[in-house]
Amino acid sequence: VSGFNTENVETMESMFDVCDKITELDLSCFNTKKVKNANSMFKQCGKLKNLDISGFEFSSDVDINYMFTYINELETIYVKEGTDWSNCIADDIVFCSHYKLVGEKGTVYTGSGDNKSYARVDGGTEAPGFFTVKQ
Repeated sequence: VSGFNTENVETMESMFDVCDKITELDLSCFNTKKVKNANSMFKQCGKLKNLDISGFEFSSDVDINYMFTYINELETIYVKEGTDWSNCIADDIVFCSHYKLVGEKGTVYTGSGDNKSYARVDGGTEAPGFFTVKQ
């Protein structure tokens, strides 16, 4: 996917939905500046452990509903510094069934953190999130 030209893509809805054999995915080269819909983008990628979306840039009018749902093995989501999608469009269901997911400062998924407020770089107890900054 490193050769994909995503410069003019407006929807990535369900792009990797049910890709249940992928364990690592590096999409850091994706240009997402024009994306308006990322709904269910990684939904049900059951074996995905590490996801690098450190090149993603979304405006607040992007739909991220179900973007990271039912990825049971997911441990780390890498993003660029300052990433905060907690104000993006979502019906609070962005994360679900991530019992191995840990944010940069140690925030763990407990089953109660499945709302969009966790769609940001982990700031610890003051501002918990599920994202880790790619160094």
